[in-house]
Amino acid sequence: MEEPIHVGDVVERLRKLYGVTTDQGLSEALGVPKTTISSWRTRNRAPYDACVEAVRKYRTSLDWLLFGEEAHGVRDDGPPPYLVSESPRTARITAFLRHWAATRGEDDQAWLEMQLARAVPEYAQWLASQGIG
Repeated sequence: MEEPIHVGDVVERLRKLYGVTTDQGLSEALGVPKTTISSWRTRNRAPYDACVEAVRKYRTSLDWLLFGEEAHGVRDDGPPPYLVSESPRTARITAFLRHWAATRGEDDQAWLEMQLARAVPEYAQWLASQGIG
């Protein structure tokens, strides 16, 4: 028998991906009214378009996002390992960058990256080592 999708859990995992803690924050990150998120829960209808976009954007597993499972089928109630931060400070920075990317256009993202490269020489060096910039 197929396991049902629990939309409340899907919404929580979307929040983790986008680095927000509230439905309001998620609605802003996704560009939908807050009532839309409530509607997903009430109707227990997964937001497949938003899920596919999040999977592409954060390169995570659709199995994890919809079912809380990694691709190999093992239950995992936390975010994928590469989303787990080593410290609260790193978590804040990562959450902000996710929020910025979700709510800003390409020009703003380019501006932020340029500022970071100017302020943190190691980042500029890392970009160069990756063949970027």
